[in-house]
Amino acid sequence: MPGYDAGMSSPIRILVADDNPVFLRLLETFVHKCGYEPLPVADGEQALEALMRPDAPRLAILDWEMPGMTGIEVCRRIRQQPRALPTYVILLSSRTEPSEVVEGLHSGANDYVRKPMHHEEMRLRLGIWARIVRMEEELQQRGVATPAADGTVCHDLLTDVAAWWRDALPIVTATSAGRALATRMDEILERSGR
Repeated sequence: MPGYDAGMSSPIRILVADDNPVFLRLLETFVHKCGYEPLPVADGEQALEALMRPDAPRLAILDWEMPGMTGIEVCRRIRQQPRALPTYVILLSSRTEPSEVVEGLHSGANDYVRKPMHHEEMRLRLGIWARIVRMEEELQQRGVATPAADGTVCHDLLTDVAAWWRDALPIVTATSAGRALATRMDEILERSGR
C-alpha cells in the first residue's frame, strides 16, 4: 500500500478539512483507499487545532473556502509556528485563476489541486508528499539533519525524490498547478545537480 513503507509500521496520517460533509466523506474515503489514515475535520478552526498539536499529521488537505477560518488562514497560522519537521499542505479549491493559485501557494500551501479533483493526479501528489515525509522521518531517526542550515539536502533523499519525480512528471504536468509545481521541482533538482 502507498501509505506504508518498509520499516514503518503505520500509515501516514493525513488531515482532511472541508465544510461540505459529502465532499469531506468522499475525501476521507479516497485518502483511506490510497493507503493513508485520514483525520477528517469539518472546518478551519478544527484543522488548525489538530495541526498545532505535537502529534499533528505531517500532511493536510485543506479546502480553501470554509466558513470561519479559511484554508489559506490555516496555512498562514501553521507556518508561523516553527517545527522540527514541517506539515505539508495541499490546498483544494474550485478557484481556477492563476493569481488565485499563486495566492494559495503564497499563504504557505505546498501544493494546489482544483475541485473537482482528478483522482489519479491527487493520488500521485499524495505519494510525492508522503515519500518526502517518510524520508524526513527516516533521516530524523538516523540523527541526520533534514535540510541543513546552508540549504543543502541529504544526497540520498534528493536522489530518491528526483527518481520518483521523473516517474510522476507526465501526470503532474497535466494541470497548470501541476506545471507550476513541476517548474519549481525542476529548479530544485537542477540546483542539486540531479
